[in-house]
Amino acid sequence: MNTGNNLLYLLVSALLGIMCSSGVAGWLNVRGLEIALVPPAEIYCQLPTPIRVQITNRKRWLPSFLLVVPVAGSRCAIHYLPPGAMTEQTITCTLPSRGWHQFPLTWVQSAFPAGFFIRAWPAGPASQCLVLPQPIPGPLLTNDGQQTGSLTTLNIRGWDGEQRAISPYTGQEPRKLINWRLSARHDTLLVRELDTLAAEPVIIDLDASPAAEREVTLGRAIFMINRCWQLGRPVGLVAGGVTHAPQHSSQQRRLLLQEVALYGL
Repeated sequence: MNTGNNLLYLLVSALLGIMCSSGVAGWLNVRGLEIALVPPAEIYCQLPTPIRVQITNRKRWLPSFLLVVPVAGSRCAIHYLPPGAMTEQTITCTLPSRGWHQFPLTWVQSAFPAGFFIRAWPAGPASQCLVLPQPIPGPLLTNDGQQTGSLTTLNIRGWDGEQRAISPYTGQEPRKLINWRLSARHDTLLVRELDTLAAEPVIIDLDASPAAEREVTLGRAIFMINRCWQLGRPVGLVAGGVTHAPQHSSQQRRLLLQEVALYGL
């Protein structure tokens, strides 16, 4: 009282109170948040990859402000997230190498409310994803010594090959196969039986490639697997002494892509 420092004490107390209240507000701002990373079904190394970041506010009454989520060298920013709401943003990142990539524990950061400190809180679990080699168009020696194949005719009844016989119409054949000229001479409808066209299978031999050109070979193998899938051509693989028989199915494609991505690791 006698020294006249009452105003100084009041100012210091006010500043300490503001710092304390801002710390509590900032702590509550980053609490109760949940982050989920949703990568695409297929990720190729050295190519820009979009990753969805879903942020959910699990608090019942309090909103969150000025949120920043860093992921793999990129980050997404959310200015306002109401209580109980969920928002989603897409970031683009480039993963440098093939194989299993580990995303560390995801943290959410915020400088709310006064910007004195940047507070962070773990809001998402660690996760991993499989990174495939970058597809490289180019020649790749297969089991038959050829790079591409043609369609071959199977001795099976189908709808797209050469005519093999004339048979009665059963109702299951397409109407375009009805032979109206012959049907007019008989009391029943007659259809043309056709053979089935099928693509020659391909087996990609990774063990035969030199070690110095391994990454290029793996990139070309990825390209050929995707290309054969688009053309409906059965494809197999020889990797690490294990042979996968040629098939054309989504399960076979996923298996071969994983084998190529993990080859030699």
